[in-house]
Amino acid sequence: MAATTATRRAHSVARRCSRSPTLGGTASGHGLAVTRGGYNTNLAAGKFSQADQQVLTLGGTASGRGKNLVFGGQNQNKAMGFGSSASQQVVTAGQ
Repeated sequence: MAATTATRRAHSVARRCSRSPTLGGTASGHGLAVTRGGYNTNLAAGKFSQADQQVLTLGGTASGRGKNLVFGGQNQNKAMGFGSSASQQVVTAGQ
């Protein structure tokens, strides 16, 4: 019975960390550089659990009549369990 309690306790204080980079390329002339990121989800559901999330979406360079489009967002980080915590850092950048 003590082993079961220790196992439950270990699962309830587990720490989850999510890192999600998205990198875009380079287009020249009549090129098109499109970078899409986002829609990342992280959840701290157990009692006293912790969820950390770092997200980076970085776009490239387009020259001439080209276009550089960078999309990110719709990232979710939730602390649902009793005494849980969640932190999130998000960067979306175009060049």
